[in-house]
Amino acid sequence: MGKIADLATLNGIAADKPVYVGQKLVVHAAHTLTPSPSPTDTEPPPTRTLAPTHTRRPPTLTFTAGPTRTLTPLPLLPKLPAVESNPRQSIGTILVVVCGLGLAGVLISYFLRKKQP
Repeated sequence: MGKIADLATLNGIAADKPVYVGQKLVVHAAHTLTPSPSPTDTEPPPTRTLAPTHTRRPPTLTFTAGPTRTLTPLPLLPKLPAVESNPRQSIGTILVVVCGLGLAGVLISYFLRKKQP
């Protein structure tokens, strides 16, 4: 019966008195509101002042050697026209031929194999 006694205490009535239809009862105590902090004007923190930098000395001029002419040695062998052609075209042609031969070998072996009964 502790709960009935609590309800009676909240509503200011005796625990042994009857409750009537339509009578308003407080079931639980209202929560106390926590006061929210009020906004205050606060100044932003001061910005950091940069320290002065030291003035750099101007660079000193130094002598830089200029370009010099050198003789290019002549090649020992003359240029060969087959070596000087585009190697990518030759590699591409060889790759296409090898792939074609591989495909032809697969197709021939597929059609020539014995069918199992």
